[in-house]
Amino acid sequence: MPDPTSCARHGRVSSPARLPERDRWPAPPADSSRLVSKAHVLRGRPIGGLTVEDLRLLIGQGEGLAHLLPLALEVLRDDPMAQGDMYEGVLLSAVLTS
Repeated sequence: MPDPTSCARHGRVSSPARLPERDRWPAPPADSSRLVSKAHVLRGRPIGGLTVEDLRLLIGQGEGLAHLLPLALEVLRDDPMAQGDMYEGVLLSAVLTS
């Protein structure tokens, strides 16, 4: 059963593609923040498996915008107040401020 928070449930996303590597990211330092560590993990995850919260985090960090903004817009078309882990409309806020 698919994850109900997965972005794949909102549209045509079924690609196993991952965000392209602009540069090879070194492993995050041991004392990295949770945000930095999570962004490193998410960059290797298939785009179709990203959740609304994952999109919010990556878009908020300016990562993979050319690939993630179209997906975020599909999600927002279905649910303009899509909620990640923070509050209703957090994905919309991330998209508008990116």
